[in-house]
Order: sequence, then C-alpha cells, then structure tokens
Amino acid sequence: MALCRSCRAGITWARTEHGRKMPVDALPAPASVHQGFVLRELDNPDGPLVISATRDAMPGEDLYTSHFATCPNADAHRKPRP
Repeated sequence: MALCRSCRAGITWARTEHGRKMPVDALPAPASVHQGFVLRELDNPDGPLVISATRDAMPGEDLYTSHFATCPNADAHRKPRP
C-alpha cells in the first residue's frame, strides 16, 4: 500500500485496461456504494487491473473507489489525457 502525496490516505496503484496507472482507495468502498471498480489480477507485478464494476462485477466482489473521487487535492494530481 502506498500513501497519497497530498492527503496521506492509503492508496493502491492499479492499472486501467489501457495500461494507465490509477490511484484507488486502499480499502473497499462501504457496502452502501453501488458503483465503483473491481480489482482483478491482484498478483500482477504491474498492479491490479481496474475493471468497471457496472460492467463486470461478480456477486460478492469488493468495490473500490478511484482516489480522484475522494482526495481533496485530486485536481493537483490529474494528468491531461493525450
């Protein structure tokens, strides 16, 4: 587990289906959250793969939240898309 450089919250570096790095909150989202991401391939050295939960979640899988949605300083860390 890593720490966010600005808010010091625990994060996990995951990767999107397009190979981009994405910070995800280290702890699963509360059960009341109905949208989020599933982390798969947890043993991959490049980081777990982020899967859209609205598309491919299996019953009982934990949902995770993008740290960009919860970090109070997220705008300072976003990189523009090419």
